[in-house]
Amino acid sequence: EDKERAYLEMLQRHQVDGIIAGAHNRGIDLYKKSRMPIVSFDRILANHIPVVSSDNYRGGELATQHLIDQGCKKIIHINGPRELETPANLRRDAYEDTMKKNNLPYKTYEISDTYLEDLFNEQPDLEAVFASDDMIAANVLNAAKNRGIRVPEGLKVIGYDGTEATRMLLPDLSTIQQPIEEIAKVCVEILMEQINQSDNFEVKNVTLP
Repeated sequence: EDKERAYLEMLQRHQVDGIIAGAHNRGIDLYKKSRMPIVSFDRILANHIPVVSSDNYRGGELATQHLIDQGCKKIIHINGPRELETPANLRRDAYEDTMKKNNLPYKTYEISDTYLEDLFNEQPDLEAVFASDDMIAANVLNAAKNRGIRVPEGLKVIGYDGTEATRMLLPDLSTIQQPIEEIAKVCVEILMEQINQSDNFEVKNVTLP
């Protein structure tokens, strides 16, 4: 949080021309007060700051339906805190809606100090996990391994993001891949518009497939 505030102060002092914000620190009121060149990646900062994201709802549908198509009925979702203002919450909405459409029970765990312990203790007949990002999925894979649960034979896991680093470190992980390069390109284009057309800039959010 301190670094994020420091970067915003650099922008105020014109030491940088613009910022692409992607961290999820809360309570930074400079965003709401400022009218500086800022673009957000997958995070809602203020009404006047454009957001670039992938189609989080469709991604959540794809992940959940894939597990159902694999024959899974007992599927849970792991998500960050609901109060985080991010379009990524749509992944959770899509999971719950898709489970309802298929007349299947659903449950979402929010990340806490004990969420994985709670998950495996409370769901002994668990068949699949849809994790809202690949780091959470990696933790699930590790916890399953420690409990002697084989993936995918005993538990199916799908993540979300599909960054190059994840594909290198976890090549066997099924995941919903975001169009990272395209998102980055659009973020830069919108930021340049803000910098060059500060008086006439029209705020627009962009959702990529």
